[in-house]
Amino acid sequence: MQIKWMKLALACTLGLAVLACNGEEQQAADDHEHGPDTHEHHDGEAHDHSHDEEAHLHEGGHESAEPLPAEVVGQLTTQYLAVKDALVAGDAGAATAAAKALSVENTSGSASLDHLLLHWQAMAEGDDIEAQRVAFEDVSEHMYLIAKANPGESALYKQYCPMAFDNTGAYWLAAEEEVLNPYFGDAMLRCGKVQETIGG
Repeated sequence: MQIKWMKLALACTLGLAVLACNGEEQQAADDHEHGPDTHEHHDGEAHDHSHDEEAHLHEGGHESAEPLPAEVVGQLTTQYLAVKDALVAGDAGAATAAAKALSVENTSGSASLDHLLLHWQAMAEGDDIEAQRVAFEDVSEHMYLIAKANPGESALYKQYCPMAFDNTGAYWLAAEEEVLNPYFGDAMLRCGKVQETIGG
């Protein structure tokens, strides 16, 4: 009986989380039609979430990246997307393997690439998928800056989930417009929205 109640409680919790995410996505759709993402706080003051998203993206203090050789950007993008797909699938082993497959050296002295490679190492060395997702968030912030400075012929989509990491929100890049959330996997696979198209 206790196990039955625990399962019921878990199902209710997941259901509420999905409803919350769907609410965020509906709000995003409304905002697209009616203006900036501005909501009322409990204290009655309006708050613009678009500023939160930009602040979150640039909290490391690096708002731009340097041009990099095309082969470096190509390998970064290929392995980054492989790690993202592994996290979507909830496969820590595949994420580790994809991270280890990257063999890039920072010969250009790029600060963004330095930061990316530092956090990348955490994905390659561990097999804890939640720790990998934390590292992937840091990698994604610098990968976004590199992609912006080095747009390719194939489009990348910057996607954002407002509920990742206890509702602090997190970005990632994807090769497809369809949202497949690497921070939640199957638990909340479709939670998120496309924020920007890069290249293509």
